[in-house]
Amino acid sequence: MEKFEKNFSREAIRAAEAFGIGRLLKENRINGGMTSNARRLDTENGFYVLRKLSGIAQARNEHRVSQALKGLDVCPEIMTLADGSGWMHSPDGYYNMQRWIEPLPNRPTVPDYAELGAKVGLMHAALRGEGLEAQADRFDLERTWSSFLSEHARMDAEYKPLIRRMARDIEACLIESENLMPSVPIHGDLGVWNLVFGSNGVRIIDFGELRHGNPLFDLGSLLASTLNVWDQGAEDRLTSCIRVYDIHAESFEPNVLARQIRLWNMRGAAAILKKNGLNAETARYANHVMQQHEAFAVLLNSKGG
Repeated sequence: MEKFEKNFSREAIRAAEAFGIGRLLKENRINGGMTSNARRLDTENGFYVLRKLSGIAQARNEHRVSQALKGLDVCPEIMTLADGSGWMHSPDGYYNMQRWIEPLPNRPTVPDYAELGAKVGLMHAALRGEGLEAQADRFDLERTWSSFLSEHARMDAEYKPLIRRMARDIEACLIESENLMPSVPIHGDLGVWNLVFGSNGVRIIDFGELRHGNPLFDLGSLLASTLNVWDQGAEDRLTSCIRVYDIHAESFEPNVLARQIRLWNMRGAAAILKKNGLNAETARYANHVMQQHEAFAVLLNSKGG
């Protein structure tokens, strides 16, 4: 047994015993999200995902989310230990365990937008009354933008029109954020990278950025990262998504969704510029996302927002 266990990390061995998933057969790292160090564990009883968490707050939050969404087919269920907790604490940190969802060989080119709207709506409805622990936004727009400007006080003249345009959009985002819906628990990073398209439908994963905010921020990030707003069928897909989401939403307003798409895009553009600097590639990205949220606004404003 000692020779066999040398093939696996200590955390995998501890987790297999703690969560009772059976004898380990294989362990592989999973490339993906920013907020977890995940590994796939193949065992004699099936396939699982072991995720390293940022700390006890994330461990508690993710377990509460899993319990709130249980039976809704929105996200993978967090496994529970004998003492009722949904995490393992080892000398190396906090971990949780989920059953593996086998992704489709090819992600759908055009997802089922009614299904996406339903999953996000069900998630928000279930989390609405949950008292989850507050967590700061790691990519807070005002802080990220101020930091970028301070680091790039001098820039080439060719980029100044772009920066002025970004500044106008960012100022609008910051003003509007004070007048939008009350903060409730949201996923916080609901891009396509945190969706798994499996044989039994789509699932939402990785709640490591979970915080309090406007629920339409999640819907906006999902749409911005999956829907080609210039595609011929974009309006029908958008309509399908928000119609089903609206069944579960409280006081859904298209114009608020448009503003949240802009917030998601400007938050991402500011983070990209801060991380990679101002160059031809990052400038193209910033221009693209601004054109994107402007196109979304045109579609959404036509729907009575």
